[in-house]
Amino acid sequence: MTTTPCAWSVDWNECPNCARLKKHVDDAHAALLAASERVDQAYDEYRDVRDAGHVAFGTPSHRAWQARLDNLEQQVDEASAASRAAIDEWGKSIRLHHRFHMAYTRIDAAGHVGHVGTGETTSLPETEEMEEVPTPTPLIRADKLMGILDRAEAAYKVSIGFCDLWDLDASDLHARLATIQTIRTQFERLIDEAKENHHA
Repeated sequence: MTTTPCAWSVDWNECPNCARLKKHVDDAHAALLAASERVDQAYDEYRDVRDAGHVAFGTPSHRAWQARLDNLEQQVDEASAASRAAIDEWGKSIRLHHRFHMAYTRIDAAGHVGHVGTGETTSLPETEEMEEVPTPTPLIRADKLMGILDRAEAAYKVSIGFCDLWDLDASDLHARLATIQTIRTQFERLIDEAKENHHA
């Protein structure tokens, strides 16, 4: 089964995939209305010829009319089922999209927490004997690195959840998630060792 993924960075009412499913709903509803009109017209025609005495019960003409009406009613039933299926698929899509969009928004927001400066500068007070402040060596902060791994792990979990709900193959995503989790565990151990050495 091929499923077009949603754009989780936008709300469902701005998502092309959700819009595509909504069009399926509209098309299915239009098909149902057309099928209903056809069967109504056929019944009107049948009553006219019957009242005129041209369709006697049990005759070939009567059987032909019954077959035609049965076929049109079956088309209405099929169109009604297709309309309900389209509505269910669209409803499921927008509910899932809302959940994943909220998760995406939280992940994206978490990715910017603590990384935006205030733009303010602080001046040191002037003293006669000011100690020389050593220039620190540029390093990647451990918490920033762990934050990157956390966001990657959360994003893969969201993607896997989407695949599970839509019965899609997520084996590749599971493998990538396992890699991220392994790297994260290794960094946690390194951080713990560094803390122990610092306090030793």
